[in-house]
Amino acid sequence: MIQDLQAILAGTAARKRETSVLDFKEAKPNVKDAWTDLAEAAVCFANSAGGTIVVGVADTPGGKQAFKGCSLDSDLLRQKIYHLTTPG
Repeated sequence: MIQDLQAILAGTAARKRETSVLDFKEAKPNVKDAWTDLAEAAVCFANSAGGTIVVGVADTPGGKQAFKGCSLDSDLLRQKIYHLTTPG
């Protein structure tokens, strides 16, 4: 994954580095929408071989501007994903 982040920083669009086990997400502005979006992504990985979701990276463009950051609380996000999915 470090190589993917370095490639994005060098100018490659994040969407071009995504795979069946790696997904980049930009957090939605509305926290409830963000929880739902990330829960859906987690379910997709849970229903396949697993994977990693990196939050705070825009799909396009590449370079420094792709790194948007994220203010979501990771513990609260974990709880919300648990409660939004069946089984949790």
